Amino acid sequence: AVCADGPADVLVCHDSPDGVPLPDESPPGADVHHRLIGSVADAVGAGLILHGGLHVRRSAVREGAGGVSATVIGLADDDSPHDDNAVVIRIPRIV
Repeated sequence: AVCADGPADVLVCHDSPDGVPLPDESPPGADVHHRLIGSVADAVGAGLILHGGLHVRRSAVREGAGGVSATVIGLADDDSPHDDNAVVIRIPRIV
């Protein structure tokens, strides 16, 4: 259903998409869910993907289907410093 609604510039997800390294302690079967998130990102053409499910601040570039790349930002848990669990995104003014 999400994919049918058309393009999206930004995805905000619990989990990260496939195509970015996962920590060794990922639960069994997590790769299936990460592939699902990746397929949604590919379908909508998102250029920015935010997630917090790993509870660790990290950034990566994901090369998706059709050569479309996306910046992937993982946010840390609430006990981490503010700079690790929040991000400010400057969006150009839309007229």
